[in-house]
Amino acid sequence: MAQPEVLKIGEDYIRKYGFYDTIQPVFQTGRGLSRRVVEEISYEKGEPKWMRDFRLRAYEIFISKPMPTWGPDLSGLNFDEIVYYIKPTERKGRSWDEVPEDIKRTFDRLGIPEWERKFLAGVGAQYDSEVVYHNLARQWEEKGVIFVDTDTAVREYPDLVREYFGTVIPPHDNKFAALNSAVWSGGSFVYVPAGVHVEIPLQAYFRINAKNAGQFERTLIIAEEGSFVHYVEGCLPAGEQVATPSGWVNIESLKPGDYVLDENGRPARIRAVMTRPYRGELIKIRPISPHNTFQLTPEHPVLCVRREQVQAPRRARKPHWQVEVDTRVLLSAQPEYVPAGELREGDFLVFPKPQPASDPAPFTAEQLRLLGYYLAEGSAYVHRTLKVPFVTFTVGEHETEVIQDLTHLIEHLTGKRAQVVHQPKRHAVNITAYSHELMEFCLEHAGKGASTKRLSEVIMRLPAEALRPLLDAYFAGDGNICWKGNSEMHRVSTASPTLARQLQALLARLGIYASIEHRKGGEDTIQGRRIRRKDQYIIGWTPNRRTGEVRDAGDYFLVPVKQIQRTPYEGFVFNLDVETPHSYLVRGFATHNCTAPVYAEEALHSAVVEIIVKRGARVRYTTIQNWSKDVYNLVTKRSVVYGDAVME
Repeated sequence: MAQPEVLKIGEDYIRKYGFYDTIQPVFQTGRGLSRRVVEEISYEKGEPKWMRDFRLRAYEIFISKPMPTWGPDLSGLNFDEIVYYIKPTERKGRSWDEVPEDIKRTFDRLGIPEWERKFLAGVGAQYDSEVVYHNLARQWEEKGVIFVDTDTAVREYPDLVREYFGTVIPPHDNKFAALNSAVWSGGSFVYVPAGVHVEIPLQAYFRINAKNAGQFERTLIIAEEGSFVHYVEGCLPAGEQVATPSGWVNIESLKPGDYVLDENGRPARIRAVMTRPYRGELIKIRPISPHNTFQLTPEHPVLCVRREQVQAPRRARKPHWQVEVDTRVLLSAQPEYVPAGELREGDFLVFPKPQPASDPAPFTAEQLRLLGYYLAEGSAYVHRTLKVPFVTFTVGEHETEVIQDLTHLIEHLTGKRAQVVHQPKRHAVNITAYSHELMEFCLEHAGKGASTKRLSEVIMRLPAEALRPLLDAYFAGDGNICWKGNSEMHRVSTASPTLARQLQALLARLGIYASIEHRKGGEDTIQGRRIRRKDQYIIGWTPNRRTGEVRDAGDYFLVPVKQIQRTPYEGFVFNLDVETPHSYLVRGFATHNCTAPVYAEEALHSAVVEIIVKRGARVRYTTIQNWSKDVYNLVTKRSVVYGDAVME
């Protein structure tokens, strides 16, 4: 049996999302809204009197409220041109085979049935005004979980719906909440009994097919005490890391309202976090700097300059080398977003230089120099027996300049003399300060533990000129110089992966592209003693290098791709919807929001989502609200969260 075509985002935008189906609905209202249209919708659905009365009250509120003027320009929205209810079919499928063929082909193109079979606890698909497909895995039904379209919930669970419907977002909340309350159709109703954890996401899909149509789904989620559910409306695999102002974090740990770094190296706010199941290839991209290797789906856009566009008019000097590039042409080239699956080895990725905060540095050079030594050689703690705060530095006995500098800094910053203890057998010197203020300063801005030290966000936002004392002191404590050919290579080593990535970002602000190499730890022997070495992260760079494979383009580096691999993957992938310029950095490199569907022209989408999270429950709500520019997307969402509950 032939597999249905599932289009990729990298293909033509309109071909993927701009298509519409010539399906003749079984019923639709005329254009425009009136009391009669509201009554027709309720009658067609066979609703009870209480819901019909609710709709009519909401209609009166809608016509009485003025158009809001505090948000985007809505002057082009003509309510009289909208069709408020379109019923595409007489039946709703409980299995995919029951969905009408024309509608099924539409969702087949989006890959929905395959995703549901493999990954989802339940799935719903809404086409224009009606839910045409809804299914819930039997194991969750047996535990009392309800996941049905909202129309079905009104008929089959009227008491439950009536208790909560419109309590979080009543019709008088705003004009579009009133509109939805009057003409709502479809959407999802989710009820999770106390103590039940639905570990696999419930997912809904919404599609507007007809021009000048409105879609007004109504979603109501109720999580009883101690329950959990993840509801997804609607890319990177879990564990892939995204750059934030304070360092890299796993993409799945981010949430709306968090900030990431954009293609300009500046903080940008996340509007939505999206997840979807995926089965197919991942593109694994290794640039210069092995630790910055990242992987993503083939359609995910990556900012780059194609090597073929900047080649020099001469052949490569050796058969296995890439064709040389014209540096002048490369530096004047305008980077563009290319689907990851179209990248080639030798193309240049964009590594933005993280931009500093505009505020003046709140630290003195002495404070930053001491912090650099602390990162390399220090520890801070309260003595278990003496209950006294310690900050201690352990350095080699030959590092006389570092010892002198540290004792001076401690006395200057704390007003107390440093305690210096020589350890001849270890060829080391301990320098200790007894200061609560100094301990708190070091812990706040550099953390503790060799493998968990990290710089605070305040330090990460410092301007370039303020960073030099910190970086110079760190290099003096943990750095070394070696020669690679005719080049002088500077290197530092740390057991903290977070600190390694932060140092790479700070060096970039100083105009230095540093490579990170990860060396695995393991068993070793030192002076006859068996030890276990921790993983080490070696940051290396060549200062003042005039030429090389990496080019400094001013606000960013152009870093060549060294290797591309394709690996099979089956699991969930994640994406972020970020405010302008709609981009974020994956392991330091610029990528774009994945494109969201374009469903129709000249349409109105006005949904309401109400979520009730009872005591001790947890609800995760993930949504894609990134419609075509021709769709007015006016959605009201709100949750009520009781004690000890979590809304994500």
